Amino acid sequence: MLPGALFAVEVIGVGHQVSDEFPLGVLTGELTVAPLEKMIAETVCRLTAWWPSRSPAQVVDQLGATRLPGADGSFDVGRPWMVAFAAGVSKRAALERLRVRLGVGAEATLAVGR
Repeated sequence: MLPGALFAVEVIGVGHQVSDEFPLGVLTGELTVAPLEKMIAETVCRLTAWWPSRSPAQVVDQLGATRLPGADGSFDVGRPWMVAFAAGVSKRAALERLRVRLGVGAEATLAVGR
């Protein structure tokens, strides 16, 4: 579906396992090259697909209609990648839970990020 794409799975608190070398600055933490089969053999919290030499629009064209059961995803508007994560698990969802727990009104909440 994405010929030549690079894949990464997050290893919480450490970095990422990657299918091959990623461009510098794209991912954070320690990067360990591993076979894709090993990377997806267990449940992961986040899967990133990077499609080098393509545009963000091309990634959306290829994956925009794809649905992974139990997962949500997001596309980057400036980089050719897609991130999939467990449904309901996102920075937005975590901020909303924290906002409610702390009693902060929605009108007083602003989140900005990438």
